[in-house]
Amino acid sequence: MGLKKNVLSIKEIEDYITDEFGEDFFNSSVGYSKIHGAFEWYADQSLFGYKVDEWLKIPDNKKIFSYDLLPYKRRIDRAEWPTPETFSKMKIEDYDDCHQPVEPYANGEWEKYKPFLEFAFRNDEKLIKRFTEYRKDFII
Repeated sequence: MGLKKNVLSIKEIEDYITDEFGEDFFNSSVGYSKIHGAFEWYADQSLFGYKVDEWLKIPDNKKIFSYDLLPYKRRIDRAEWPTPETFSKMKIEDYDDCHQPVEPYANGEWEKYKPFLEFAFRNDEKLIKRFTEYRKDFII
């Protein structure tokens, strides 16, 4: 990548990437001010995506890389958070990841989050109770 030294500070990496790819590389227009403290929030995702895209442009690499589209999503995402009724019909085995709400214990969010706990930990009522007590003792 043309770097002049082996060890770089975060600021040096940020400056290099901004110079190389522009300010949009860091996705700075995203309006999640509660969770985005700096441009570095998306840097790893953007750089990885860029490198994979460059790698896939090499014809021989396309031959060795393949993936199958699954008939269902593998991630529960806060951008499309399931309803309590939907959670009750879901199977935990169908998911690999969960991008949880930003403030799941907050009033207004807890009501949406608790059905997730009941889904994810349906075989552990004690754990669900501990989450509920934590909210009661420390949040509200």
